[in-house]
This record gives sequence, structure tokens and C-alpha cells, in this order.
Amino acid sequence: AENVVGLKTLEDCSAIIELGKKAKNIVVIGAGLIGMDAISGLLHNKEINANLSLIEMSNRLLPLQLDKISSKIYEEKLIENKVNLYLSSKVLKANLNNENLIESLTLEGDLTIPCDLIVVATGIKSNTDFLQNTKVEFDRKGLIFNEKGETNIKDIYGAGDVSGRGPIWSVAVKEGIIATSNMVGIERVMDDFFVCKSTMNFFGIPTLSLGDQSLYENTEGIIIEISENENSYKKIAHKDGYIYGAIIQGDLEYTGVLTQLIRLDVDISKVKKSIFNIDYSDFFHLDANCEFQY
Repeated sequence: AENVVGLKTLEDCSAIIELGKKAKNIVVIGAGLIGMDAISGLLHNKEINANLSLIEMSNRLLPLQLDKISSKIYEEKLIENKVNLYLSSKVLKANLNNENLIESLTLEGDLTIPCDLIVVATGIKSNTDFLQNTKVEFDRKGLIFNEKGETNIKDIYGAGDVSGRGPIWSVAVKEGIIATSNMVGIERVMDDFFVCKSTMNFFGIPTLSLGDQSLYENTEGIIIEISENENSYKKIAHKDGYIYGAIIQGDLEYTGVLTQLIRLDVDISKVKKSIFNIDYSDFFHLDANCEFQY
């Protein structure tokens, strides 16, 4: 149908804006980073006055990046802006009119909602068709390669979205640098790699997310500590002295220290103070050039 658009290119964005000017009911399917970009962009465009809805299969927004507490902050902002939220919902059917345009969607629970423009933001699937009938290993997500970019076959390397594990441009760039360095004999590894490493600022509320929330919350032995006040929410997951993931929302001042602790693989069990009060003086000293050194 002509009134269904993805959001992958600048041309897609332009199409959404033009179609959105005429639409009465716009639905965004998927509340990951792209879906949230789409819904916030539609909200902030003064030329678009449509009824907005957001559908997500998970029980929260940004399920890979956020937990329920930090997600709730953005949920409240969407509701405040009169966006209809459908969490824990799946689209079962698109209903077309005589002009081959979608006019409504049927969700689980026999619920039908009107729509004359759909923005699809349901994630990506890596293209591994070219690996069929080869000896190069891949799984249902994508190509398998290690921290050096090496696959199971000597002299074949991989990097970027083909892994299906970190579809973020900054991750792809880092993986590309690591893989190409090792290809020419310069040994390098990804020392601060997280499959999910995202910074966002929807509705003026900055948030940093490290790690897959659903993954580390179900890992045996993980310790989760939370610090929450009126202006910020901090959550850090660690095990055996090493940080596995974190959410910092509101006040991002601590993220500099946190990034260094992760990048330098610092054992935080050596520090007796609260994990949220660690500062540079606990691990770093100034050198002659006024730079902090670990």
C-alpha cells in the first residue's frame, strides 16, 4: 500500500512529512530508537496535526535500551502529548479500502484502530544470503565474528550490521576499524564494546544506555544497584567487580567516569564506597600534561 513507509533514508523522512501533512491518523509500529525518533519528529512538526499512535510488542518503550522505570518517563511524556500508546500489542492485520490504501489496523484482542499513514520501525534483519552454501559461520542473527573481526575462516573478516547484533552506525564504524586493522597486521580489539550503547534525548530528557537490559537482568550472579532522585535515575549492573550494563537518565555527569571504568576494564570491587560515588580520584592521577592516567 502507498500509505506505508519505512524510516531508513532521508527520502523516507521526506515522504513521511509530505504524507503526514494530509493524514488524519498516523501509526508508528515499533518503539525502538527509530520508532521513537519517528514519533517525536511527528510531534514536533507543526505542519502535521494528525492523531498519533505508537504500537510496541514489548511491555515498554525502547525495550533493548531501557528498563520499565526509565521507559516510564518517556511514556508519560508521550501520553502528555496525546499520543495513543499500545504496549504489549501486535498488529495482526492491515485493512485496505477500495483504493488499495490501508485505512485501519487490527491488533491482538480484536482491537481495530484507524490509520491512513503507517511508519514501520520494527527493526532490521541482516542479509546473510551471500553466505549460504559457504563454510563461513553465521546464525539466525547474522555473521559471527570475534573481538578482532575474525570469522571462523582464516583471512575472512566481518564488521557492521551484517552481524545483526549492534545495528548502530557508531558500533559499525568501530568494528570496521578493528577488522581492517587486523587485516593488515595491526592487532586491535574492541575494548569498550557493548551491543547496545545508546544516548538519546527525547523530550529534553537525556539518557545513556549500555548493554541489553533483558540480557543482563537474567544473567546469574549479576548485581543491580539503583540510585534514584528527583532529577536523575542511575542503574548499574555488575558482576565480580566488572560492569555489564547501565542506565543513566537525567543527569549524565557520571557517564564520563562510567565510560572509563568500562573502557579500562577496572575492577570496581577494590573501591569500598558506593558505586554511584566513584570518581576519577579513585583510579586516576594527573600526569605532567594535566591528563588523567589510570
